[in-house]
Amino acid sequence: MPAPFTILSRFVSVVSNGMVMQRGRVFPLRGTAGQAFASVAVEWRGEQYAAQTDADGRFEVCLSAGAAGGPFELRIKAGNRAHRIDSVYVGEVWLASGQSNMELTVSETATAAADLKDAARHPLIHIYNQRARFQPFAVEWTEEELEEVNRLRYLRPTRWQQSSAAAIKEFSAIGYHFARVLADSLHCPVGIICNAVGGATCEAWIDSLTLQTNFKEILDDFPDNSLIMEWARKRVAKNCAKAVSERQLHPYMPAYLYNCGLRPWQGYALRGVLWYQGESNAQDIATHERLFPLLLQSWRTALETGGEDLPFLFVQLSSISTRPTWPAFRDSQRKLAEANTNVWMSVCSDLGDSLNVHPTHKREVGERLAASALHRVYGFHDVVPSGPMVRAACLQKDAVAVSFDYGNGLHPASGKKIIGFELAGNDGKFYPASAEARPDGVVLRSPQVPAPTAVRYGWQPFTHANLVNAAGLPASTFACEVK
Repeated sequence: MPAPFTILSRFVSVVSNGMVMQRGRVFPLRGTAGQAFASVAVEWRGEQYAAQTDADGRFEVCLSAGAAGGPFELRIKAGNRAHRIDSVYVGEVWLASGQSNMELTVSETATAAADLKDAARHPLIHIYNQRARFQPFAVEWTEEELEEVNRLRYLRPTRWQQSSAAAIKEFSAIGYHFARVLADSLHCPVGIICNAVGGATCEAWIDSLTLQTNFKEILDDFPDNSLIMEWARKRVAKNCAKAVSERQLHPYMPAYLYNCGLRPWQGYALRGVLWYQGESNAQDIATHERLFPLLLQSWRTALETGGEDLPFLFVQLSSISTRPTWPAFRDSQRKLAEANTNVWMSVCSDLGDSLNVHPTHKREVGERLAASALHRVYGFHDVVPSGPMVRAACLQKDAVAVSFDYGNGLHPASGKKIIGFELAGNDGKFYPASAEARPDGVVLRSPQVPAPTAVRYGWQPFTHANLVNAAGLPASTFACEVK
C-alpha cells in the first residue's frame, strides 16, 4: 500500500487550514506521494498545475498566490492519493523573532485584559506560534529534553490559528499588535509567525556557513569563548549539566536556532521580518556590530523571496537601571539601522521598567513597528514611521543646534521641559543641557560647557529623556560630535 500523502516541511502543519500565503508572490508547494514518477495535479484558485514525482516520490509545484482574499480551497492529487486544504488565505505574512521581549505573550502585558476581550474582533489575523518545548531557565534539563534539543526539536509543533482570546493568550504581544494594526489598515488577511526564544543570542540565529566564512572565531570553544556573553555560556552549562553527549547542543549556541527555527521557513514567501533581540549581546557592542549584518545576510539568503530588499524592522533595546552598557548599545543599534538597506528601528526606551528587563507595555511597541511598516513598506506616507532621529549637531555661538529627521512638532512627552540632553567640551565631561524646541530641532545650552564639542541624549541605562515629535513617538538615544 502506498505511503500516505504529506506536505514536505519540518513543521507539517505550516501548510494547513488557516494558513496565509504572501499575496503577489510565488508559493512553492512541496510534498511526497509515496510513489515514484506519479502524476501530480494541483487545483488552486481556478488554475490547474501539473508535475511529476521524482524517484523518491517527491514533487514541487510553484503556485501563484495571487491577490489577497480567502478562504480558498487547495486540492492536490498525487498518484492514487488526494489531499484537500479548505481554508487557505492570501494576504501579508510577517515573521516575528528574537528573544524574550518578542516572545512575551499577550497575557503577560499591561493591556492583557482588554486585548484578550478584543481578540475575536480581528478575524483577519492568523497566528503561527512556535514556542519552545521547555524554557531555558536556570535548571538542569532532563536527558530526554537534551535529546530533543540535539534532534533540532526545541520548538514544538503547532498550527495556524485565527485570532481569538484562546489563540493569542500565549502569542507574542508585539507580533499580535503589529498584525492588528496591519489588518485594520490593509483590510486583508495578515499571517504573523513567531519563533522567538527567551535569552537567545544573535549568533544562534545565523547559519554556520555565514559564521564560518565571516566570523570563524565565534564558533570556537563555546564554554570559554569570550565573544559569547558570559551569561549565555553559564546558562548553557546549567541546562546541559546532565548531558552525556560530548556534542550536546543548546539553543544559545551559534547557528542552532537558525537550523531549528529559521531553516524550515526557506521558500515560504514573507513580506518582512520583525526583530527584538540584543539583551544577550549587549555587553560586547563590537561583536554585535559584526553579527547583526551577518544576521541580515543569513536570513535574506535563506528566505530567498525577499533578497536584499526584504524589510527588516527591529526594536531598539528599552531602558533598565542595571545594564550600564545599554546606552552605547542603543546608539550602536541606531547606527546599524542607518548603515543597512531596508532596515528600520523603532524606539521603546520610554516604555522601559527600571527593574524589569521585560517591560509590559508591548502594545505600543507593536503599534510603532506597524507604523514603520505602513509608511516604509506599504506607502502610507501620512503615517509617521519613527520618532526623532538625529541628523546633525552644529555650533551656534554659545549654543548647539541639533536637527532631526521626523522632527516635526518636537515637544516634551511629559512636563514643561525637554530633558535628557547633555553637552561636553574638550575635557569629555558631560553636563545637563537646557533644550529649546525649534521648528527644525532643538537648541541646547549648558553654563558649564561654554565651548561644546559633543552632545548626547538619553545616555542612561534607564532614561527619563522625554523628547517626542508631533506623533508622540520618542527620540532615540544618541551621541555625536558638534560640528
